[in-house]
Amino acid sequence: MLVTIKEQRSGNIFMPSFSVSDGEVAVVYLPDARDVSGEARKMALDAILAATDTEVKTDAPFMYVEEPHQSLMGRLFKPVTVKDYIRKYASPANRLAASVYDAGDVYSDDKLSSLEGPERKLVALYTALSWSNRVIIDLSGLAPEGAARVFNVVKQYAAIGGAGIVLAYHDDFRNDCTTFVPVEVKVNTLKAV
Repeated sequence: MLVTIKEQRSGNIFMPSFSVSDGEVAVVYLPDARDVSGEARKMALDAILAATDTEVKTDAPFMYVEEPHQSLMGRLFKPVTVKDYIRKYASPANRLAASVYDAGDVYSDDKLSSLEGPERKLVALYTALSWSNRVIIDLSGLAPEGAARVFNVVKQYAAIGGAGIVLAYHDDFRNDCTTFVPVEVKVNTLKAV
């Protein structure tokens, strides 16, 4: 077992405990409860990041995949291209980040700010995979088709010795992962009298 995330409770939100080993992908399913989904996401992500920071003692730790962002001034006056982002943030010892060009409609001279959500996530994912084959990725903001593209890359690298923890907002991956962790959100159903 690579890492175990302990059970979490916060108000009306409950996340059961789960474990991830090399070769596995765990999907943490966050239901779409508008009033508490942000709180559930924060609780789940905080628990996962805290556990992976303290419990994983290996040469390839879990990396949280952050989507690339650039300020408005930067986007207007000096937009970052995919090639620039990879050159700055990818491991120079590993050419894996350049695999993003084979994964779809991403080209080296594309500006990050002009890419659609799935392509931006893929650039960030391949960049993180150049450092570690164990990743944590949040699929928020992606439609089911885009989320599936990103999930399939995580699954592909887990199959060859990596590991992944995916925060998903659709239950489409229930049968495609090693561990499916549904976060339960109890919504108050008080009726006005």
